[in-house]
Amino acid sequence: QWMNAAGPIIVCSVSDPARGQDYDIEQLAWDRSDRALRPLRAGPNGEWCPEVSPDVRWLAYVSDESGQPEVYVDSFPEGASRRRVSTAGGYSPAWSADGRELFYVAPSEREPQHPPRLMSVRVLELQPLRLSVPHPLFEIDPHRLAFSGIPTRIYDLAPDGRSFFAFVRVGPPSEAGDVTHIHLVL
Repeated sequence: QWMNAAGPIIVCSVSDPARGQDYDIEQLAWDRSDRALRPLRAGPNGEWCPEVSPDVRWLAYVSDESGQPEVYVDSFPEGASRRRVSTAGGYSPAWSADGRELFYVAPSEREPQHPPRLMSVRVLELQPLRLSVPHPLFEIDPHRLAFSGIPTRIYDLAPDGRSFFAFVRVGPPSEAGDVTHIHLVL
C-alpha cells in the first residue's frame, strides 16, 4: 500500500481481493471522525500509484483501462479533467517539488532493444491543464533496479529537482527476494 499526504487527505492504492490484483485509488480524510477509506478513482480496471501535485489540484496515477498501464492526470479531488499523459505505456508517476513537471517510467515492451526510460512532461498551463509532449531523460537499467512487485514508485526526486534516487541492487537478488540492505547513494 502506497500513500501520499495531501493536506488533510491521504491518498492510497487499495487492492480489491474480489478482483485479484486490481487496485483502486481511495482517500482517507483525517478531519473526519469515521476515518473510513472512500473511493476516489475506482472502476472495472486497475488504478494505482496515486501522486497528488504539490498544489493539491491534480492527481497523477496509473490505469490499465487501455489494455496496458498508462499515466493519467485528473483534477483533484473531483476528477473532472482527466487526460492521458503517457503515449506508449507508463507507470510510477512523480511530481517535481514545484509541480511544474511530471515524471514517469516508460516501459520497453514495444521496443525490446531499448531499456525503460524515465520520461518528463512539463506543465505548460494549469487552467486548463496543458502539458508538453513527453520526452525521455535517460534510460534505466532494469537489471540494476530493485523492483518490488507491488504497484509503488521505486524512485524519488531530490528537493531541488536535479537528482533522482532509486532502489538499486548491490548484489544478486536472494532466492526469496527479501531486501536485506538499503544503501543511500548521494
